[in-house]
Amino acid sequence: MDEALEHYTACLNIQRTSSSALHNRGAIYEKQGKIPEATADFELACKVDEHAHSSFHALAVIADGEKNHEKALELFSCAIAIDNRNSVYLHNRGFCHRSASRFHSAIEDFTSCLEIDPNSFSALTNRAYCWRKMSEFDRAIADYTSALKLDPRHAKTLNNRAYCFAKQERFSSAVEDYSAVLAEDPTNVHALHNRGISYDRLNMTERAAADFREVEREQRARRSAPGESQGFIS
Repeated sequence: MDEALEHYTACLNIQRTSSSALHNRGAIYEKQGKIPEATADFELACKVDEHAHSSFHALAVIADGEKNHEKALELFSCAIAIDNRNSVYLHNRGFCHRSASRFHSAIEDFTSCLEIDPNSFSALTNRAYCWRKMSEFDRAIADYTSALKLDPRHAKTLNNRAYCFAKQERFSSAVEDYSAVLAEDPTNVHALHNRGISYDRLNMTERAAADFREVEREQRARRSAPGESQGFIS
C-alpha cells in the first residue's frame, strides 16, 4: 500500500490535475484511516474533473460515515447525476435516506437499484426494512421472501419476516421462520423469545413456556439479567 501511495504521489508531482491519481491516492488514504488527506484528494479530483463520479461517491461515503446525512445525500446525488445506472450509488443513497428515516425516498432508490441489479440482497432487505417501518407488512414480507430465495438460511432476514408475520397475526408462519433460525442456531435468544410469544398467541402454552425457559437459561449462561418484557423483539 505504501508503494502504491508513493506511485500516485509521484504521478501527481508530474501531473497535479490527474483526477484518477487523486482518486486512487485518496482511496489509499481512506483505507489507512487518514480521512482528512483522503477528503482533500477526493475534493480536488472533483474540482479538476466535474465528471469524477467515483470521487463524489467516495466523499458521500465519508460524509455518511460522519453522520452528516444532508451533505452525504447531496454528494450521492452528484455521483448519480453523472452515472445514474450505478446500482451501488443508488443503493448507498437509499441507505442514507433510510438512516435519516426518509423511507419513501429510500424505497425509490432501492427500487431503482433493483431495476439494475434484481439480485441485490441488500437492496431487497433494506427496502423491506423501510416497508416494515411504514407498517406495509405485505410488501415487507414480499421483499424478505425474495431475499430469502437468494440466501434461504439468512437468520436476520428470517427473523424480520417472522416479525412481519406476527404483526399480521399470522403466528403459524412466524413460528415456521423462527424455527428455521433455531434449526441453525438453537441459542438464538431473539428467535426463542419471539417464537415463544407466537406459540402463546396460538394457545400452545406448553411450547411457549419451554421457549421462555430456554431464553432464561441462555441469558443466565451469558450472565445477562433475565426478565425482558414479553413483547415481540423487532
